[in-house]
Amino acid sequence: MKLKDYLKGVDEQISLGAKEAYFFIGSKDELIEKLPQLDEGFKRGLAKRICEAEKRLELMKTYLENYVPLEDREVLDTSKRRVDSGIGVKIEGIESGKYWMKSEMKGEE
Repeated sequence: MKLKDYLKGVDEQISLGAKEAYFFIGSKDELIEKLPQLDEGFKRGLAKRICEAEKRLELMKTYLENYVPLEDREVLDTSKRRVDSGIGVKIEGIESGKYWMKSEMKGEE
């Protein structure tokens, strides 16, 4: 059932949302009046996110074109988190991983 059809049979306060949050709380009449504004706001938000994603994509393309092999990168920092652990080595780059400790890698190959 579409929202416009659902609203025909409702005469109480409405909390309208998608995913994890409500973005409108009010009467059916207020909602019907505000729907065009809500649509435009969401469209602007999507257009902004697309623009930001396109910029990130261009940056990633540039990074790929100028990729430096890991062994040729500068070491930025080293650290020893615990006496019984290995050495942490931080190098230049934008990559990120999901592991801080070798023990977290078990079963992931």
